[in-house]
Amino acid sequence: MTEFNLQGIGMTSRRTRERLVERLRASGIADERVLDVIATVPRHIFVDEALAHRAYEDNALPIGHGQTISQPYIVAKMTSAILHSLKRAGRQPDRVLEIGTGSGYQTAVLAALAGHVYTVERIRPLMERARTRLRAMGVRNVRMKHDDGNFGWPEEAPFDAVLVTAGASHVPDALMEQLADGSPLVIPVGRGEVLFEVAPLDAYRVTLEVDESQIRDVAPGLRGQLRLAALPEERFPIVVEQITPVAVVREGRTFFRVEAGIEGEVGRLRPRMFGIARIEVDRRRLLWIWTRSFMDWLSIVAWRWIG
Repeated sequence: MTEFNLQGIGMTSRRTRERLVERLRASGIADERVLDVIATVPRHIFVDEALAHRAYEDNALPIGHGQTISQPYIVAKMTSAILHSLKRAGRQPDRVLEIGTGSGYQTAVLAALAGHVYTVERIRPLMERARTRLRAMGVRNVRMKHDDGNFGWPEEAPFDAVLVTAGASHVPDALMEQLADGSPLVIPVGRGEVLFEVAPLDAYRVTLEVDESQIRDVAPGLRGQLRLAALPEERFPIVVEQITPVAVVREGRTFFRVEAGIEGEVGRLRPRMFGIARIEVDRRRLLWIWTRSFMDWLSIVAWRWIG
């Protein structure tokens, strides 16, 4: 098909895409595989022609039916989370399930990095529109299904990873059940990105990235409770073990890495999780940890205690 200008000109040119990549790199996206794909995928064909000149801004844009094309930073961050989790496990993203095809842009990014992508969309016109654009790009490793994404795609399970593009109030059990053992699930829950990794539960440590305005409330030996928006009914007792400066300075702020151990039961916590968090200390003070924007909250990483 030749109806789309895949190369782009002017505000949709390769050089414009490269400037987007530089902004993503400056914002903390470090996986060069993901950045290379972002530089290659023509985002301008996934938006209306009237908005093509804005395609390489780091913003979400409307695509009709009350939906938006995801912000490039979110696409890059969630994709990187999957690749990083699988790399730690020594595995490749052979079979990836995407819930919410939308414009097809996230699908195209996944298709460039995974062996096979299975994508589910509940709005048929969006699915057909995305199919047309993926075909124009020559993408051949994507299968589409018109259905309610909460049910996943059980006939094709298990999957090496599941990525949900739309926000949710909870993690659907059906999606957890369709993960292969040790596989990640990335889903926006509440107001942040959450990465689950199915694995045997043990003791955990938690790493929190805190800026200089918040670090005064945290000190080694501090005991408190960790709360996650994704698991609002649970509390995790923690003790702060170490505080170290982070080399990265963003928006003029210095960040510190706070490491804490989780004591006692871990409940539904999984070995890797990203999202908004709150630490409650001394029953009087509340410390909220958050970062730049509505969809760019604090990263939290929990992993099994080794050794």
